[in-house]
Amino acid sequence: MKLAGALGIGQADPTHWWSEAPTVDGASWEGHRVGSGEVFLPLMVQGDTYAGFEAAHTSFMASLDPRHEGLLRVVRPDGRWREIGCRYTSGTTGPTADWDVTRSLVATYGVTWTTADPYWRGEAVTHRFENDAGAAFFPGPPFTIGKGLTLQDPTIVNPGDLEAYATWRIDGPFTGFSVGVGTSLVEMTFTRSAGQWVEIDMNPRQLTIVDQAGVDRWDNVTEVAFSSIPSGSTQLSTTVTGASAASAIELRFTPRYRRPW
Repeated sequence: MKLAGALGIGQADPTHWWSEAPTVDGASWEGHRVGSGEVFLPLMVQGDTYAGFEAAHTSFMASLDPRHEGLLRVVRPDGRWREIGCRYTSGTTGPTADWDVTRSLVATYGVTWTTADPYWRGEAVTHRFENDAGAAFFPGPPFTIGKGLTLQDPTIVNPGDLEAYATWRIDGPFTGFSVGVGTSLVEMTFTRSAGQWVEIDMNPRQLTIVDQAGVDRWDNVTEVAFSSIPSGSTQLSTTVTGASAASAIELRFTPRYRRPW
């Protein structure tokens, strides 16, 4: 059970950078960053029987393992949710903890978690763009024209408040491709058959390029400028050469928000 008094459930405070000159009044804004934050929740663990309480309390304490990051999720009445990664910091000992050993069915805690990533995450978004199979071309019966329109520069929407970091998957066959946003592109000259693919994780904490076997494919990159997906509507930059009806591009990202609602 959660009690009143939660803290840190909202938009994190930024730290601003300013530059000043000794002979010029005021200051110029240089930028800002949002560091790690904290979430504080008053919590009550209870049970109808001692066995029930003990099981609930044991499970609760096990969830506070500081070696692992947990998730705090805020669910709206319509079922939509946002969540944030939390790592236990303090609150199960000292003045914020109260366990009535005479009743043994209730324990209250004021627990603090550290949020390494200060932003809330929404439900993942996936877009898949498939190549057109091609249409018969008069008069030569063996010739077709593959439109490929759905693989060329599609437009998507990032519903988050901030840029998102996408994972791109390019399904073969292809002899090369270029994917990204604007002029920030990852290009490869690399042949893959149907059923094979290359996956690019553009999260700045990952930055990996592997194939379907998990083999690193950085050596096949001809140009690299990783891009994020801006908030709002964005036209992607995508080109696939040597494509067929089986070729496709899949884009996955998790929207990021400044607050949980």
